[in-house]
Amino acid sequence: MNKYLTFFFVLAFGVSVSAQSLVVSGDTLITGDPNVQLKSYLTIANQSNKTIDVRCRIIPISNTGTSNPTPAEFSFCWGGVCYGSGIDTSGQLATLTSGQFVVYPDLPAHSGYYDAFGLSSTGKIEYCFYDDANPTDETCFTVTFIAVTGIEENTTNK
Repeated sequence: MNKYLTFFFVLAFGVSVSAQSLVVSGDTLITGDPNVQLKSYLTIANQSNKTIDVRCRIIPISNTGTSNPTPAEFSFCWGGVCYGSGIDTSGQLATLTSGQFVVYPDLPAHSGYYDAFGLSSTGKIEYCFYDDANPTDETCFTVTFIAVTGIEENTTNK
């Protein structure tokens, strides 16, 4: 009986764990001057044993700059095409062979942007990359942008 329970547990665990084809890495926090477009560059690697067509989708999580006179915006580039604010899924695919990775400044590589238009704000966004033939094979990565006009330093007099 114990052997059957162990077999069932291993089988159930093995079926529930699915390996993802893509690995995403990069900086999770980007800070800078709100007068300059903040930029994030992610590395996307295909760890599967097949060639896959990869699409990028963004999910804005928060944006304190939406109440600014000119609202802060997210935009991104993927597969050699750039997408402005309001576009959440790339129309272009990037084809990655087994073991291949793309990183900026490679043409199909990912770059994400946050425009604060001169005002302090923060934005958090999730970049999701998935196999176009199997959208459930998805890997997401969250980046926080902080646009600040100045950094206060705490100093003590000795």
